[in-house]
Amino acid sequence: VLEAPPGSVNLDLFLVRHHAEIYHLCRRRPLQTNLPERALPVLELMGERFPNRELALIELGSSFGLLGRVACAAGRDGWDYIGLFEPGQQMPRVFPRVTVYRGIDRSPPDAAWAMACIPHASVRLRTERFIKELPVGQECTVNRGSALDLPQHPAVMELIPRFNLRHPEPLIPVVLTSFLLSRLKPSKRLLLARLARQFAAANGGAWINQDFETDDAAEALHDQTPALPRPCKVWLDGEPRLVLDSEYCRSWLMV
Repeated sequence: VLEAPPGSVNLDLFLVRHHAEIYHLCRRRPLQTNLPERALPVLELMGERFPNRELALIELGSSFGLLGRVACAAGRDGWDYIGLFEPGQQMPRVFPRVTVYRGIDRSPPDAAWAMACIPHASVRLRTERFIKELPVGQECTVNRGSALDLPQHPAVMELIPRFNLRHPEPLIPVVLTSFLLSRLKPSKRLLLARLARQFAAANGGAWINQDFETDDAAEALHDQTPALPRPCKVWLDGEPRLVLDSEYCRSWLMV
C-alpha cells in the first residue's frame, strides 16, 4: 500500500506521480473490507441455532478475516468485549462456541490494504484495534482461494472428518457469506448460494447469508440512484431471520 509523505500533500500531484502503482493496485487487488460489527448478528443466529455446540465457521470471501477473529474470541470463556465497540452497539443475546475458523479469499490478508480500504477514520481506528487486540490462533486462518473452491479447498477438506458426530472432536459447520453475494453477477450468485447451502446441509450444518436484499429490479434501481439505501438482512438456510439497521450492523431485529 502506498504511503503518502507526511505534512501537506497535493492529492492530484500524488495521484499523477504514482499513477502506475495505483492503477496496478486497483486493478489487481479486490476491496478488502471488514467491519467487526458484522460478526455480531451472525453470532446471535449461530448461538440460537446451535447452542453449546462446537462450531467451525467457514467464511467465503472473507477479506481480511476479521469476522473470524471476533467469532473465535467470542467463543472463548471470559471474552471481554467492553470498549471494543462503540457505545450503543447491540450485542448478541447468546454467544456461540466457535472454535475453528477458515476464511477463503482471493487475496491473502493484508492489514495495510484492509486499513486503506476503510474510508472513515473512526472506523479505521477501531478496526485497527481489533486487529491488534484479537490475535489469530492456530484454528483461525484465512486461506487463499476462490469461494467456489468450497467443497475441494484443502483448508475445508481437512475439517470434513470432524463433521461426523462420532468423531472424538466433532464440529458443526456454518458456512458464512457476508456482503459477498450482492457483489456478484446473478448467475454466479445463484451458483455460490446453491453450493454453500448444499455443502452445509450435507455436513449437518447451516448456511448464513448476511447482505443487501438482491433482486434484478431493485439492483437496477439502485444502480441508477446510488444514494438509495437498500435493506440489509441475515438469512439462515435461505430464510430471512434478522433485519439489520444498515451494513454497519449497529442493531438488528428478528423477522
